[in-house]
Amino acid sequence: MERSRPTASKETKRSLGLDITRSTAIGAVLLCHVSILHSALFPPEPGVTTSSVLLGYYGVELFFVLSGFLIGEILLRDVLPKPNAQSIGRFFVRRWMRILPAYYAVLFFLLAIEALTPQSFKPHWDYVFFVQNYDHGAELFFPVSWSLTIEQWSYVLAPIVLLGLPGLFAHATETPARQIWLSLASVFIFFLALRLSAALDSGTPWDMGFRKQIHLRLDAVFFGVLVASIRHFKPTLFQRLAATSFFRATLASLLTLIAYQGALMITQNSPGGPDGSLFFKSLGFTLTDLLLALTLPFMSNYKHVQKTEQAPTHLSRFFTACSRYAYSLYLVHFTIFMLVHDQLIPFRTAELGSRLAVMILGTAVALLSSVAIAALLHHFIEQPGMDLRKRMAA
Repeated sequence: MERSRPTASKETKRSLGLDITRSTAIGAVLLCHVSILHSALFPPEPGVTTSSVLLGYYGVELFFVLSGFLIGEILLRDVLPKPNAQSIGRFFVRRWMRILPAYYAVLFFLLAIEALTPQSFKPHWDYVFFVQNYDHGAELFFPVSWSLTIEQWSYVLAPIVLLGLPGLFAHATETPARQIWLSLASVFIFFLALRLSAALDSGTPWDMGFRKQIHLRLDAVFFGVLVASIRHFKPTLFQRLAATSFFRATLASLLTLIAYQGALMITQNSPGGPDGSLFFKSLGFTLTDLLLALTLPFMSNYKHVQKTEQAPTHLSRFFTACSRYAYSLYLVHFTIFMLVHDQLIPFRTAELGSRLAVMILGTAVALLSSVAIAALLHHFIEQPGMDLRKRMAA
């Protein structure tokens, strides 16, 4: 059995390739939500809405698989060799101190703002316990938080999938790697069957009814875990997956899938999502996450950036900064975009040239404000939380 253990230096060293991946994900989400500003000044356009949905969808899915890849490496490296309460507890401390401080800081800020408005105050306990998706609350109060609920519950499920479930396959194979792969395969099949059953039984919208439902989407993160397990147990295979030719083929497949999904949304007159597509409500999610996960070997092993990692350039520093602030930026940007949107509405009746100028200015203000506030959140909340987790997990 092939197996590799990263050295301590590799564990702590940033990967420029993965920084580029995370930057791509947050960039896609930001471009998606520029449509909020567009809607303040221009009438709805199916092409704009469709492009926005696709950018947001693939950006968030890329976050899912990247998160799975990283937590998979942590579990396989630090927990699997000694699966006890201490190692599992350390895993959860690392995850939760990475995610929860910034999340709750933004949540409590939004609650404070709501408490000061004339409308009746709601405690939003569902947000505290990451179950807001079932009340459509994530769409109304803290919209971007829907994806965090899926990630959080995936983290809870991950030790079970990698440490407990493989034991059920001991009768089929004595090889730990194969037991884990059978465990992951059962997860993929189970959630695919759930989505297929739900899609056959209702006319539920693709977005809120499937994409953002916790119990239908917990497999998304595990495609990244699958790639991490290949890196851990089969490094030779991982190197083959990291080949440029394989990466190009994966990108071509992704672009084909994106083009098909976009065309379907336009032809069905459903720019908010492929609501009439059984494929995209079921197997489409599986295929999307698998293809995105298969880009990670190339990005994490990207030989062309090795020299850049040793001698950073302005461009590499840009990607590193984008990656470092990506989580905080994800948390705060939507609220800021909505505030700017409200300020743009009075210009809706202006001449086209004026509206375009206002659109450009509003977009610049929204992006710069989001980056500035995200930097504050990162430095005063997110980074101290990550520093604290090192001491708590020691």
